[in-house]
Amino acid sequence: MAQMQPVSNRGKSRRTSLFVDLTPMVDLAFLLISFFMLTTVMAKNTAMQLSMPEKSDKPGEQKASSTLNIIVTDKGAWYYMGMDPLAMQFTDLSASGIREAIYQSQEKSLTATGDSLMCLIKLHEGSNYGNMVNLLDEMVITNTRYYAIQDILPAEEAVLQAKPEAK
Repeated sequence: MAQMQPVSNRGKSRRTSLFVDLTPMVDLAFLLISFFMLTTVMAKNTAMQLSMPEKSDKPGEQKASSTLNIIVTDKGAWYYMGMDPLAMQFTDLSASGIREAIYQSQEKSLTATGDSLMCLIKLHEGSNYGNMVNLLDEMVITNTRYYAIQDILPAEEAVLQAKPEAK
């Protein structure tokens, strides 16, 4: 609380100095700070929506000419249209790399068959979780509606082993 203390000045009028105790103000400030720290939400968690198909005994039909196979390695991505792994091409996981390949494949699929593009994402043993997340982000950015994560086929593994750039 505030206290008044007289100050003597030799023969002059007496002035009183004011002493204010700021302890309650500091207590209030810390209470407010702790209240706002506990009640404020800094950042909300966000999650990517991943739709999984229903379990079925009958596999879905998909034309090979509208299927893009993407194999993610630690150095980048190998991709090819259809069912011929010998036609693999290499690109990086950037906007000018795999994104352009997806856009070109979407155009080819629409002009050739009129169907939407189906991307089959396959992770090589050297790839990491970040590469997979980056590729799933590319699926969202390029508005690819149909994509699935699958295992690498033995024929694709053999083609990767034969390519010197893949090592």
